[in-house]
Amino acid sequence: MKKSIDYSSTEVTNNRNRTVLTLIIVSSGILLIAILAIIIIYLAGADVKFESAKWVFNAIIPLIASWIGTVIAFYFGRENYESATRQALALTKDTLEDLKVENIMISVETIVYRTIDPKNDDKSSLTEIIDLYKDISKDRVPIFTSLLIPRFIIQKNTMVDYISSKKDGKAGLTLKDMIADNPNKYSFEATEGFVVVSNTNSVEEALNKMNNVSDCKDVFVTDNGKDTGQVIGWLTNSMINRFLTTR
Repeated sequence: MKKSIDYSSTEVTNNRNRTVLTLIIVSSGILLIAILAIIIIYLAGADVKFESAKWVFNAIIPLIASWIGTVIAFYFGRENYESATRQALALTKDTLEDLKVENIMISVETIVYRTIDPKNDDKSSLTEIIDLYKDISKDRVPIFTSLLIPRFIIQKNTMVDYISSKKDGKAGLTLKDMIADNPNKYSFEATEGFVVVSNTNSVEEALNKMNNVSDCKDVFVTDNGKDTGQVIGWLTNSMINRFLTTR
C-alpha cells in the first residue's frame, strides 16, 4: 500500500514545492534549448549549419543554464539558510544551558552600588543618589546592605520621575519615602526588582528566573544562591541579550 504524505506540514509542503519547481524549470530549460537549436539550425543555410550549431551551444546554452542555476540556487539557498538558522538557534540554546553565569557576570568589585542598611533608608536622599549616578553615567542603582546583601535595584529615571510626581518636599525625599510609596517594587522577586542565582547556575536558568518576574531586568549572583547571600556578581538583561547576538 502506498504511503500517504502529510502535506499539512510546512516543511513537507516546501520540499514538495521545491521538487516540482526544479522539475518544471529544468524541463522548460531543456525544451527551450531544443526548440531554439532546431529553429536556428533549420533556418540556417547548408554552408553555415555547423557555425549555427556552435553559436547555439556557445551563446544560448550558457545563458539558459545560468538562468536555471540562479532560480534553483535562490530556492535551495533559502532552504539552506533556514536550516542554518535552526542550527544556530539550537546551538544558542545549548550554549545557554552549559554556560555558567560566573563566566559572563559583572564581578562585585566592579559594580557601582550604594550601601544602605534598612535603618538608614530615611537618611538616604534620592537627590544625592541620582546626582552620583548622573556623574558616572549609570542608569541602574543597585542597593546593598553593608554586608553586600541585595536589597533593591532601581532605575535612575524611576527615581527622577518619582521626585517629579511629588509637589511638596522634593528636596527631602528619601529612599524610605520611595519604598513606602512602592511597597511591591524594586526588591527580590518584586515588580521591576531582581532575582538571585548562584555562580553555578547556568545563564539559561538565570534568564528563566528573570523572565518569570514582571519587568525584571536584573540578576544578582550571591554566594549561596539566595537573596540572603552576599553579592558576588551581577547580570542584566542587556548583557544576556548582547551575549546572544554576538554568538
